[in-house]
Amino acid sequence: MRTLTTTLYSYSELPEASKAKLREKVQEEGRSQRYDYVFDQEVLPNGKAVLASLGYPTDQVVYSLGWVQGSGMAFYGALSREGLGICARRLLNRSHRNSLFLSKHPRYKTPLLDDVTLTLAKCPGTALYHHWNTMYAQVECACGPMDETERPGFFSALTVLMDAIEDEIRQVSRHLEAEGYEALEAEWAWDAARWDEEVLACYPDTEFFADGTPVEADWLEDD
Repeated sequence: MRTLTTTLYSYSELPEASKAKLREKVQEEGRSQRYDYVFDQEVLPNGKAVLASLGYPTDQVVYSLGWVQGSGMAFYGALSREGLGICARRLLNRSHRNSLFLSKHPRYKTPLLDDVTLTLAKCPGTALYHHWNTMYAQVECACGPMDETERPGFFSALTVLMDAIEDEIRQVSRHLEAEGYEALEAEWAWDAARWDEEVLACYPDTEFFADGTPVEADWLEDD
């Protein structure tokens, strides 16, 4: 039997290299939990708020922020009548807006826009990914029997709106993706003093070997 004698340290007494080792360990162990917290409390609510303000659906907002190829964010679903109006007022000129909002069915005299459903759909063949290039706009018009030539201004405006939305959703997706990454990265951009606090919270009243390895309680024997 041999008796070994070693020196134990409090965290504040450790060499800087050992402290850095512990900070990195705490970062890695807490990354998934902190990621989920920041995503749930900041990234997703902010993304939904931006989309709602622009008139886009928020029922299916998908983030895939993995810092790898194919990562990103996307949003899918049908625009509400109110959302469609918000988009039209922002993206169309006055002439197109008038054609869209004021056109009525030639026989039923009902607003044609009430019968339009514009949906942000997922591109075929992109099941594993969600990013700026996995979305496209599709439109359905349940306007009843009529010839499109009877209301050319309406359908022209609708086409312009759909094209403008397709362009904008890609820009919005990239913007929200970048903001999401910034929020997640900011969570780890603490200085050494802040990480020291985190280490102490994870290892309260703990002693360490010189290399930063925590001393387990059952390793110690009372005299």
